[in-house]
Order: sequence, then structure tokens, then C-alpha cells
Amino acid sequence: MASKKNIEVIVIGAGPAGLASAKVLADAGIETIVLEKETQPDSSSNFFSTVISQEPYENIFGKFIETGNLKIERAISEYRAYLLKEDSYVSLNNRTENKNSFSVLTKPFHKAISRMVEKAGATISYKTVARELITKDGKISGVKCDEGEYHANVVIVAEGVNSLLTKQAGLRAGSPTSDQVFLFAEENIALPPEVIEERLNLENEGGIAAKLFTHSFFKAPSIAYLHTNKDSISLATGVMLSESISKGININQYQENLKTHPIVKSLIMNGVTNHYSSFMLPVIYNSSQSNTRKLYTDGCLVIGGAATLVNPFSWDLSSLAILSGKLAAETIIKAKESGDYSTKALSYYEKTLKETIEYKELQKQKPSKLRSAFSFIKAENNLSLLLANKDSDISDTSALNNLSKVVLKGK
Repeated sequence: MASKKNIEVIVIGAGPAGLASAKVLADAGIETIVLEKETQPDSSSNFFSTVISQEPYENIFGKFIETGNLKIERAISEYRAYLLKEDSYVSLNNRTENKNSFSVLTKPFHKAISRMVEKAGATISYKTVARELITKDGKISGVKCDEGEYHANVVIVAEGVNSLLTKQAGLRAGSPTSDQVFLFAEENIALPPEVIEERLNLENEGGIAAKLFTHSFFKAPSIAYLHTNKDSISLATGVMLSESISKGININQYQENLKTHPIVKSLIMNGVTNHYSSFMLPVIYNSSQSNTRKLYTDGCLVIGGAATLVNPFSWDLSSLAILSGKLAAETIIKAKESGDYSTKALSYYEKTLKETIEYKELQKQKPSKLRSAFSFIKAENNLSLLLANKDSDISDTSALNNLSKVVLKGK
């Protein structure tokens, strides 16, 4: 590129939130470039699974089920919660006829989204690392990269949990601390589709999303999940980074230990690991942390994981992130009408975000300490499993009694 380039909007990061913003902006005819450090859409070393909800993605990327534009694995036909003990477990299952959530593998899925964003008219510049934000007269006006500078009316920061630019923009009071980040290890275990369906009692190519609450098995705060794909099972274990540091927890060893539990072992038996990755998810779990977060400033908006807009305990990790991307784009579209990209004009983004159900749900999750042992599990429309507001061990019968009363509502 030239040493200096002017464009309407710069998006930093080609994750789900950044791509959602770029798609909405491109659809509105706004010149947009996405700066991505990876070499291509599927070049990231992280290969992991997630569950997506149909509605938020359709609102941005269209009828992807009918068109087949987005790469999905299985429609989720059942949600499960397993509470693991040393050699036994308690489970709570819910089958749903509303198959509007899907398991996906991030590499092929993000590649498909990237192609749709480019087709809409946005540019994705790979191998482009945003080093520093450019500020002029107190307004963020661009980005410095190794190749030169980009200047824009608005910069959208979607850099994920590694929020160096977010900090520089004054949109977060410091970098995320170890108690604001979950560390996960995930394994993708190949199995024949018919074996997956037999072991998990699935019909008509249905799929399962499961949370595994592991405190009584590991004797330390942790959470795990299991997703079924077409021809593999994705299994992951996560702990707070602060717990990993203070207690010397090796997340890879936790993952290996999880695979020895009888119920897990029976599900993945004779499977072959074809991908292994680790990743981090940001999390806010008390009001003081929430108060350090600011989502906008003069010429800049922050979205997705960079704004800690991720709900680690939701079935769909990305719904709030892509919603934030969509609302940020709509704020810029509105601002363009008046040519005003000031702090006041861009505050519309935070206002509309805080009115959403997804954001309000995130704010409810303020436990005194992150644990996978619950005193209750609350059923919400989005099927989130919420943390308890007090510590409790799953051996406590009151916790199990509360579990038995829960009716998980299908989506």
C-alpha cells in the first residue's frame, strides 16, 4: 500500500465482531478496510468449536441455512449440563425441536464469513499489524502499521482479548488482568458420524452442546464444554488465568484429566485427536471491572472481546460480540448522515448496546468468585448457565435439588 491512505472506516481485527461491523458498513456503501494480522482467513493457529445462534447471524449475513453460505457442522437438538464427581456424574438434559443453533468450527466458518464481507465490498488486508492509533487534535484519526498509515473518519477496535490498542485509546483502564481472562484448551477428536450419534443418542444428524461443571472432579474452579460436529467431538477445559497462575494449574493436564472421567472417556473412546489449541476469553464478573470499560471516544469505537463483550457462560459465545459489531456499524452510518464522528455522536453505540437483552444478561453475571460449583442454574431465553452469587460445592444436595427444578427452555 502507499505510505498513507485515507478511507472512511478502519476495522482492526477480522474476528466475528470485526467482520460483522465490516459487513454492515459495506452493505451501507461505506468504504471499509479490515486490518488483520493473520496471513489468510483460516491461517490462525487456533482451531476450535463454538455454537452460534441463527437469528443474530442471519440479521447480518442473510439466510445462511437456506443458501449454505456459512459452514456449519450440526444443528443443536439437545443441551446438556454435566456435574462431574470423581467417578460419577449428574446430568440435566433438554431436547429441543427449535433447531436454530448450530455447532461450527472456527476456521472454515470464519473463512466463509470473510468471503461474504469481501463480496459485500469491504477490503480485508491480511498480514497487516496495527501497531499504534493515530491521534490528531484529541481525536483518533487512523492507524500506524508496518507498511505505513491508514487514516479514517472512525476506527473500530476489534482486537480481541489482547487489548493494547483499546488501552491506548483510553477505552479500558489498563490491560486485562489475570482474573479477567479465561484460559481454555480444546481438542478436536475425530469419530465416525454414526459413532457420535450412537453414543450421544442423536437422531437425524442432530447435535449436542454440553457444559461440564468440574469443580468436584478437579477440586479447583474450572468449566468444560463438549460440542458435536459432523465427524468429530470438540472437548475443552477452561480455568481463570489467575487460578492457573496462583495454583500452578497446567491447562493441558486438566484437559488430559478430564478425558479420564468415565462419562467423557466413554464418549471419546477410540477417537483420534486432529487438532489441539488453546485460547483466551475475556470476562467481567464484578461491577468495578465493568466500570473500567468505556466503549467509545472521539473517532473510535471498541467492540467484541476487546470491550469484554463476551459471555463465557452462554451457549453462544459470539452473539453479543457480533451484536456489538452490528450496532457500532449502525452508529457510524447514523453519524455519517450529519458528518459528526465526535464522542457525543458515537455515544449512541453504547446507548443502544445497553438496551439489548444480551448486554443486560451479561451484567447479571457478577459472582463473588468464579466457580463451576453452582447454588443454582438459571434458565433464560438464551439458555445461558449463570454462575451462582455465592460459593457452593455440587455435593451440596440443595444445589442438586435446585438443578432438578430447572426447566431449560429451547430456543
